[in-house]
Amino acid sequence: MQVIKYKWMDRDGSLSPHMLVGDRILPLMGETFSMKIGKKKCIGSFQKGKHMKCSNETESSQWFCYKCSIADDYCMCIRCTGEKCINLKQRNACEKNNYYIYLAAFDNMLKVGISLDRRIMERLIEQGADMGAKIANVQDGLIVRQLEQKIKNSIGVVDRIRGKQKQQMIFGSPNKASENINNAVMKLRANGISFFQNPEIYDLRKHYKLENVPYHPRAAEVIENETIEGTCVAAKGNIMILCNKDEFFSINSHDLIGREIDMLDGQPVSKLIKII
Repeated sequence: MQVIKYKWMDRDGSLSPHMLVGDRILPLMGETFSMKIGKKKCIGSFQKGKHMKCSNETESSQWFCYKCSIADDYCMCIRCTGEKCINLKQRNACEKNNYYIYLAAFDNMLKVGISLDRRIMERLIEQGADMGAKIANVQDGLIVRQLEQKIKNSIGVVDRIRGKQKQQMIFGSPNKASENINNAVMKLRANGISFFQNPEIYDLRKHYKLENVPYHPRAAEVIENETIEGTCVAAKGNIMILCNKDEFFSINSHDLIGREIDMLDGQPVSKLIKII
């Protein structure tokens, strides 16, 4: 079975982390796993909502081979900077969609990002931010990307935070996060950024279940032929926190994407919810 995707989904009325494994969805929070890590391959492409499989090898930092990155409905959109459309098959929908620009605060770090308006809470939570704020509502994906870059340069924030940085900031200070957002908002007001709106600020920490983690977990790597064993007791965005025999360790779930995995110790495949 191959890990295709990691995402936060509604389960019993609240958002929690799941993995798409082959054609099934695996709930993570509170579940116990023993999985052997296999080779990494291209995850294939999603075309008109259908998953198209691929067996090509890919670089360690990439989820798609070149062919699938072109064929996928939205992969090229991730690379958009607003200069020009690089995914023309999605341009008509992109032009009509409404987006939020948000600030996501991770302890003493702040990033700017965008989300479809209907996915804003999921997006902030899957980022793993301590606090988040909606700061603009914009129609058209090209325009929102242009404004995102303008904000990034205007107030000196980043538009990407690496998994290792997030692992280091699992227990972020809400005071630092709140202060960073407030300082950024004051700069935006002073700089007269267009589309800027009075921010809606969210405290996101309640979603991650970090009260189950008594100390900072050890950062573990995903390595081929090694086994990951433990119970998922918390998750902060893409960082999963597992416990095994009173040891707590964290894994960047994005490092699992594309990996073949084997469930060990007779774990029932019935835990996987069939979706296709």
